[in-house]
Amino acid sequence: MRDCYLNRKQATSLLTIIALEGCLRARTWHDLPGVLRQLEGIGPAYVGTLALKGIETFDRLRQTEPEELEVWCKRSTPFGREVLKSLERVPKYQLEVSKKSQVAMLD
Repeated sequence: MRDCYLNRKQATSLLTIIALEGCLRARTWHDLPGVLRQLEGIGPAYVGTLALKGIETFDRLRQTEPEELEVWCKRSTPFGREVLKSLERVPKYQLEVSKKSQVAMLD
């Protein structure tokens, strides 16, 4: 995919693919707590703290109030808002796979 977007000169798509490759290389995926480390201000200690509160995915973090993040991480304002603002820059991906049946034509 990277080569395809590079040849088409689609910079935004190319950057997205490079980011995805990085996630795959790091073995961090959307449903693992380590994925939160991609956000500014979130390190290994905060990943553990948030995991104890049930916050292990971007979707779950989006449902959290900034004030809750500040209390849990023992940080002052505007830490929570900055983390959630960083989260807004993370693209939301969705993959849908379907199989279409093929009918063989006999002559």
